[in-house]
Amino acid sequence: MIRSADAGLQRRPIDPRAARLSRPGPGSDDREILPLVDSLFLAPASRPVVRSVMFTSVEATPQSASVCVRVARALAAFDAGAVCLVDANLSSPSMHRRFCVPQEPGVADVLEHGRGRLVTHEVEPGLSVVPAGRVPTDSRGHLPPDRVKAMTGELCESFDWVLVDIGPIGTAGHPAAMAEGADAVVLVVTANRTRRAVALGAAQALLAAGARVLGTVLADRTFPIPETIYRRL
Repeated sequence: MIRSADAGLQRRPIDPRAARLSRPGPGSDDREILPLVDSLFLAPASRPVVRSVMFTSVEATPQSASVCVRVARALAAFDAGAVCLVDANLSSPSMHRRFCVPQEPGVADVLEHGRGRLVTHEVEPGLSVVPAGRVPTDSRGHLPPDRVKAMTGELCESFDWVLVDIGPIGTAGHPAAMAEGADAVVLVVTANRTRRAVALGAAQALLAAGARVLGTVLADRTFPIPETIYRRL
């Protein structure tokens, strides 16, 4: 059983429509990411609310982590509930450095090695982080999909929103199977680098693994693409 350090947190009822009226002020550094946050999480009442999203990249770059962090910060700024940011990129963990928190205990310790329990660190108002944990040098960076799903589900009991960076899809610890453990997946591609055929292959691998691919993000600009359109690209 995976246990979060914040298991006793009382989750507030989600009201996405109210959150849409509480956008960050003009001074926000991530104003360009807000359309993605709006389309992914703050859906109209006619659409199901997406509470957990995994971010993965086509190229072996830290861009999926960067986009995941920016989305988490922007979502927290909406004041729509508690946000949990999870570092499940065991091939290149980075959240502990970005937020100056201990690397362990973390995801790898609990899910890969069965040691201890998940510990969350509140790093900003409304935003908490679960670090990657200790990753041995001989680790393949692979996390069992069923444990990833259990982790995401349990964190959703304590947080309103759960965002998980699972790293590049082309690494040895292929994250495609992990992606089924969240409500949706966002694919991050690199401008002037990622070939269209490669991006489509990555999307097809995610879909074949049972993931719900909501859209794609291009480098520092966001281009949310509905799944029905994405399938036809």
